[in-house]
Amino acid sequence: MLYQTFYGFALGISIRYADTYHEPAEIMNHGFFRIFESLKQYDPKEPFKEWFRKSFLNSLVDHYLLNYPLVHADSSDEPGDNFPGVLVDTGLKQDHLLSMIRRLPHAIRISYNLYAIDEYTFEEMAVLLKINARTVQLNLTSARYKLTQMILAHQQLL
Repeated sequence: MLYQTFYGFALGISIRYADTYHEPAEIMNHGFFRIFESLKQYDPKEPFKEWFRKSFLNSLVDHYLLNYPLVHADSSDEPGDNFPGVLVDTGLKQDHLLSMIRRLPHAIRISYNLYAIDEYTFEEMAVLLKINARTVQLNLTSARYKLTQMILAHQQLL
């Protein structure tokens, strides 16, 4: 019942982080296994869906830390003076923007998703990813810069 109820929710999270077509299934298997193992730790005072989301994301990050070497952004990834900043209305459809996010390197994509979509703080991300908060900030700056470059390149094609 739990699997059926939260399948779509977990699939949406998995797709955001996955590289390949088949990877969401692997992420979901790992995530649900960890959820079932940790059900005893659930505190009924907390909304279940929020607990599920956090537990699933923790499992997902553990999956990536185990299976992929995370190469973090360094200062050479920081934008120069000509960085155009935030592009508010890109005119892109959600699926196209998500495909751009998927093209980011693992470390900065995970950081970007946790911050921009899943609303984690720098400190929460640093603990979860086992890195310092400055590295998280560098990853986010790099992600924003690379996404901006992809969006600008896409707009030039139009």
